[in-house]
Amino acid sequence: MQKIFVLSIFVVSFNACQTNHKASIARLTSEKALFRDVQAICQQYKMPAMAAAVFSDKSIKSIALSGLRANNAPQKVTVDDLFHLGTASQVLTSFWAALLVESGQINWETTIIEVFPAWKDHVLKVYQGLSLSDLLSHRSKLPAFNSDKDIAKLPNFEGSPSDKRWAFAKWLLRQNPIKPQNESDFSFSKSGYVIAAAMLEKRSQNSWETAIQKDIALPLSLFIQLGWPTAYNKRQPHGHYARNPLDSNLRAVTQDNMFYLDDIFAPADNLSMSIGNFVQYLQLHLQGLRGQDNYLSSKTYHQLHRSNAKNSNGWTQLIQNNKLISTIDGTNGTFYTQVVLYPDQNLGLLIFVNAANLNATKAVYSLRKKILTSYLSK
Repeated sequence: MQKIFVLSIFVVSFNACQTNHKASIARLTSEKALFRDVQAICQQYKMPAMAAAVFSDKSIKSIALSGLRANNAPQKVTVDDLFHLGTASQVLTSFWAALLVESGQINWETTIIEVFPAWKDHVLKVYQGLSLSDLLSHRSKLPAFNSDKDIAKLPNFEGSPSDKRWAFAKWLLRQNPIKPQNESDFSFSKSGYVIAAAMLEKRSQNSWETAIQKDIALPLSLFIQLGWPTAYNKRQPHGHYARNPLDSNLRAVTQDNMFYLDDIFAPADNLSMSIGNFVQYLQLHLQGLRGQDNYLSSKTYHQLHRSNAKNSNGWTQLIQNNKLISTIDGTNGTFYTQVVLYPDQNLGLLIFVNAANLNATKAVYSLRKKILTSYLSK
């Protein structure tokens, strides 16, 4: 797991030393300012812990953490601790899709029936033309299965995680469609990512779990945990749950005692990463949106972020001050993740909270406003 180093320690000349010293002082000052904001907002909204990072396409401008791994334990969060990405995990699944598109194993317009031709007589006609991009951009009209209550009603699918996903996909494609939430046909649905993952597994002959490690984590030198932080180590940050969004009484939970995310839905919402590693991944997107090729081509990054008017492949596209930005909000009901990318300003923002209630949302947006007021006004 890579660590984030605050100060540079290697110089090759007196002049370089002077320049580096000034940069380090500015960086340290920035670190302290961000820490004060993170600490104050964490305390104001009674969050167990918060973490934030501000970055460009090539460097981390500032990073800060405050609070506890669990509100019933004394351990403070550290820069290497894992936070659950919740539904922000989808941008890693869509990234794998992009890798397979670039390798020619599939394309964005490949349909379910093209991947599973034997299902043609089984799948409802309304779904037969659905493409990989439709599924990743939440334009499938599939029943969503966004709540634990809905998931609890599912049939019992057996076998490996891939076996379960394929069986679920085949079953789901016989269920009646839902009415989209708006005229754009967008309707947030974790189940679309399950079917997309099944398509990618079939074409690549790799499970989603294997691909996340082999195709993303290893070549990019990232540590990506499949599942909750406490599945990696019980001393890692716990999620915190409120009985309803307005309840400020948060209790620490793990994947063992509630909100267990079935492996069927893992491609939609069940990855964890440290703040430094997730920033490293997000910097690739910022570079790509700024016209730079890296692990993917710049053209592919634009496809990931800009292929639809508002929601594309896990990313939400917004216009702010006449400039396009990309955002993610991810949660599983016990953690909260927010990402904002400003390609034109070469700026990115990541916020983690190990809780999810109304106060967590207020804390994230309050911190976001403070940070952006500082960095976008420079």
